[in-house]
Amino acid sequence: ATDTNLTVTPLVGIAPATVAEIAVAPNPFAERFAVTLPEGLQGNPVIRVRDIRGKTLYQLQLETNTAQSRLDIETGDWAAGVYLLDIQSTDYSETRKLIRR
Repeated sequence: ATDTNLTVTPLVGIAPATVAEIAVAPNPFAERFAVTLPEGLQGNPVIRVRDIRGKTLYQLQLETNTAQSRLDIETGDWAAGVYLLDIQSTDYSETRKLIRR
């Protein structure tokens, strides 16, 4: 399993201190995966996992993210296939493709 890291260049008007490094591992996954959020995301970040048809299977809104957060997401009886992980906060939005074996 490999970790996937992403560095996002800040948008105009957002200080470089808010550059986010988000890790999702493992991907592909079997029964669970972890999402690690950096400190500094503004607002209350929302983590959502959707199936390929758009149905929300998991959603969590975090309180103000003042410290690094790691979420372990259990996938229970999800079928093998492709899923979409949405990460949204006041100053950040990203969708990643996940694969369940």
